[in-house]
Amino acid sequence: MEETKATVDHIHLPITGVKLAGISNYTLWVQAVQTYLYAKDKVQHLTEDPPSYDPKDKTSTAAYTTWMRDNSTVKIWLWNSMEPAIVSNVMYHSTAKGVWTDLRGTYSQAKNVSRIYEIYEKLFTHKQGDRSLSEFFGSFKGLIECPHASLR
Repeated sequence: MEETKATVDHIHLPITGVKLAGISNYTLWVQAVQTYLYAKDKVQHLTEDPPSYDPKDKTSTAAYTTWMRDNSTVKIWLWNSMEPAIVSNVMYHSTAKGVWTDLRGTYSQAKNVSRIYEIYEKLFTHKQGDRSLSEFFGSFKGLIECPHASLR
C-alpha cells in the first residue's frame, strides 16, 4: 500500500518543543519552526501564495491541489506549536502564510522603538560581575541572539 505525503509528514506530532506563548518566546518559536520547515522543504508556505488554479488545466489543478494539501499540513503544524489562546486568533486564515504574517504583526518586536531601546540599554549595562569570562560571554551572547529572554 502506498503511503501518502500527509502520513509521512506526521501531522499529529509536535514540530518543536517550543509552544508559542506570545511576545515572550516569539523569536525562539520562529527559529524553531523555520528550522523544522526548512528540513521538511515546506518553508515556502510561510512566504508564498498558492499557485494559480485553472480547473480546465490538469497541470495547474494538480499543482494547486498538492500545494493546498501541503499548506494544510503546515497550518496544522503551526497550530499544534501554539498555545490554544493564540490558535483561536489565527485559525481562520486560508494559508500558512496568512497565519505567519498575522503572528509576525502581533508578536514581532522588530519595529517597536521602546523595545529596541530597552534591549540596547540591557546590552550596554551588562556587566561581568563575579562570573567567569565564559559565563559572561554566554549571557551577553544570549542578550544579542535572543534579547526577549533577558527582558522578562
